[in-house]
Amino acid sequence: MTARVVLHDLGDAAGGAVWRAALATPAYASSWVAPSLPGHATAPAPGNGAYDPMQVVTIARRTLAATSVASDTLVLGVGQNAQAALLLAAGGGCTRVAIVDGLHGPFRTPAEEVGAAHDRLRALAADGAATRPAPTHGLDPRASHGYGVSVSAEF
Repeated sequence: MTARVVLHDLGDAAGGAVWRAALATPAYASSWVAPSLPGHATAPAPGNGAYDPMQVVTIARRTLAATSVASDTLVLGVGQNAQAALLLAAGGGCTRVAIVDGLHGPFRTPAEEVGAAHDRLRALAADGAATRPAPTHGLDPRASHGYGVSVSAEF
């Protein structure tokens, strides 16, 4: 039997509920786990307000370690958490990886990447809800702004 973990997209207001429902069919229910990630659904936001794909890698590693199957593992990374799934695979944390909508369109030039980072920071600063303390449950508004330079606690 293969241990399977789904890492829902960052900013998923339902916190992976769509994936859990889709995988609740008898054919999949016993072998898939879709943990709610920090700042989504009932999982608390990171205490420092910073989102980092390595947090998701850690959750995936712990989820896989809690399964009885260690030799055959598949991690499905959705959207921005495809990065976490790929990091986990690169570090030997799973035997197989799949990504869904994880490449975010065409590659950007360095100037376009810097512009996108500035746009992301401006949007974060302009979002009043994202500059307040993290909520105790539900979607943390910061999660909707994606990963970026704002992932470090120091930032």
